[in-house]
Amino acid sequence: MTSQIIQFPPLDEFNQWVNFWYYNVGMNVIPTNAEKKLPIVKWSQYQNESIAEELLTQWIHEERFKNGIGVITGKIWRGRHADNI
Repeated sequence: MTSQIIQFPPLDEFNQWVNFWYYNVGMNVIPTNAEKKLPIVKWSQYQNESIAEELLTQWIHEERFKNGIGVITGKIWRGRHADNI
């Protein structure tokens, strides 16, 4: 059995965490207002479809994740565990 070492981003590097969840884990992520515990985009559609990479890149460039990141639990859309729930 081999073990895989996972490199986690620094806690204060929000965009790196967005990329970690999106690319490494394969989950959909949305920008949120963590202080108010509210999403800042409509999230329900992303339970049933993958967030386009272009949209994620736009959100990152617009710095929408600076106040929080929401991980949409459920289906894994990308990576080695794709299509798992």
